Amino acid sequence: MNNYLPMYDNFTHNHLILYYFNETDLPDTVITQQHIDTYPEVEEEYDAIVKTMEKIEQALVSPSQESINKILAYSKAVSG
Repeated sequence: MNNYLPMYDNFTHNHLILYYFNETDLPDTVITQQHIDTYPEVEEEYDAIVKTMEKIEQALVSPSQESINKILAYSKAVSG
């Protein structure tokens, strides 16, 4: 798979990921934001990264109290 975004030499998905995590220096940040603002394909790709990260964050939430209670009850039952 070609990791470069179309029409943008040396601009990859990695740039967008680094930008998302605020891991770019100022010149790269400005260039990346310009690409997002100017090219619909780049904006779509960045939006996909944002949505993916939101789903990951939702999946990493803490278990419900009910789940914790069931685990503790099971642990108590098998250890005692």
